[in-house]
Amino acid sequence: RRVRSAHDDANWLEPADAPQGSAARGGSLRPSSPPLCAAERAGGDGRSVGIRCRESSVPLLRQHSDALGADSVDAEQVALPAVHLIAATDAQGVPAPRASPTSSIGSLGIASDQGSWGSASLQTSAALCFRSPPLSPLGMAQRHMKPHRPVGLRNLGNTCFLNVALQVLAHAPLLAPFFLRGNFIRDLNAANMLGTGGTMASAFAGLLQQLFPPEGSRSEGAFAPEEIYGAVCRHCPLVGEQRGAQQDAHEVICFILDALHEDVNRTRERPPFEERPDLGEEDISRRGEERFAAEAWRDHLLRHRSVLVDLCQGQLRSQVRCCECGCASVTFDPFLFLSLPLPPKLKKGGREPIEAAIRAFCAEERLEGDDRWGCPRCERRVTALKRLSLWKLPVLLLVHLKRFGFEASSSWNMAPRAWKIGGEVSVPLARLDLQGFVAETSPQRVPLQYDLFAAVDHVGMSPSTGHYTAACRRADGWWRFDDSRVEFLGRTEEGAARRVLSESNYLLLFQRRDAPPEPELVREQSHKMPENWPHVRRDGLEWSFLDEAGASQQS
Repeated sequence: RRVRSAHDDANWLEPADAPQGSAARGGSLRPSSPPLCAAERAGGDGRSVGIRCRESSVPLLRQHSDALGADSVDAEQVALPAVHLIAATDAQGVPAPRASPTSSIGSLGIASDQGSWGSASLQTSAALCFRSPPLSPLGMAQRHMKPHRPVGLRNLGNTCFLNVALQVLAHAPLLAPFFLRGNFIRDLNAANMLGTGGTMASAFAGLLQQLFPPEGSRSEGAFAPEEIYGAVCRHCPLVGEQRGAQQDAHEVICFILDALHEDVNRTRERPPFEERPDLGEEDISRRGEERFAAEAWRDHLLRHRSVLVDLCQGQLRSQVRCCECGCASVTFDPFLFLSLPLPPKLKKGGREPIEAAIRAFCAEERLEGDDRWGCPRCERRVTALKRLSLWKLPVLLLVHLKRFGFEASSSWNMAPRAWKIGGEVSVPLARLDLQGFVAETSPQRVPLQYDLFAAVDHVGMSPSTGHYTAACRRADGWWRFDDSRVEFLGRTEEGAARRVLSESNYLLLFQRRDAPPEPELVREQSHKMPENWPHVRRDGLEWSFLDEAGASQQS
């Protein structure tokens, strides 16, 4: 197991092919542009946020409380790290409102394109109107990184798993700027019992301020992420109760994303959970699958509405068919990570395309023995066939490769056996086309082409040992983050691919190519606004659940 000291000096590696203008170790940096915070006004729906902060943050939050829609700021509720936000203001010094899907932002007149879910257009005049560039928007979404030298994170005692999680999320287009600019404050839901009282959201924003400091600030080669590490330890028992132990980077990223989601969940009152009945083939043939998928998505949005849902969540279709009577049941469920089994033909030292892993994910599975299915027609547990299908894919697609195998121990006092599966799952750095892997009966609003923006590698033989590193794409090329050590990997796709992709890849993070260039242009999904969903309503098709929801709300 590889352990770095929390007090290690930063190692700055910059080969001869590094981009022009980047600083050598110990050199000075060009002044950077300050990040802008599109401060938000109250949205007219009566929402308010109970902002919890420490005393040093109170003047800042009170200054912007009107724009943020906060009724009050209570410094006594709970201590949060201070986040220094720079608000975008108009000529009178009033904080600028956040752009809605149909409004403009700033003097550029940026407005979202209602014809494409998740995309945006730029209108500079009535005569000039064009869509966002067809090429990858990664460069535009990562402009805040360009003036800054990459910064490493010191190891706090076997915390490489946390460092890679923080680095890839800090380099996530749209998601990281949403927190860096302070957009998250409007959505803070400190009263949410499932969240952390805003602690994780504020700590993550503070981390981003250190990784991408405003103009005039001193930039370090590396720093210790003690604040957010403390927040993770307080709210994640998996980490807090086993300090110094190696953890699974995938599980830690899932926790951080879930905590961020609950901290900025726009849902203030959750309706009681009601389990949805499984769909029969008669219902599907009569009304169509897209209709039921949209209804399941509406039910999801009744309880979960946040920037994490808008950006990172997709939908899967699951079908189970009885092997005896032929009865079939279909359900639609949201997903955050797409956990792919490794291709069956993949061997250590070999290589198989990611398309083979997706086909294995969608392959039919036989449920028998203890896994038998309760058939509603046979009224007993039976052998059945299960198949998963991709239904809707998100703006940011997070892929988890199932690198580790587990086998239960025959003795109660022995740990289960675990091992690592070798072999490389090859992916293109740009233009991964997943259109052909989505169910044919699922209409899509946009082309499903993706660009890789980050990868997490695991070097070692089991999930409880080894070392994690991350490769992240920035505005000037690809960089590797190995705790406090930062290394330039290459600028071009061909040059960087050989160093980014390997059989050590564990997590792969993609952005869809039609994504908007700014987080303010990401459409907020709501159970009341089906036009912002990824689902497509064909003319003449019945979506009566929308009318039923409206009637129940009025009553």
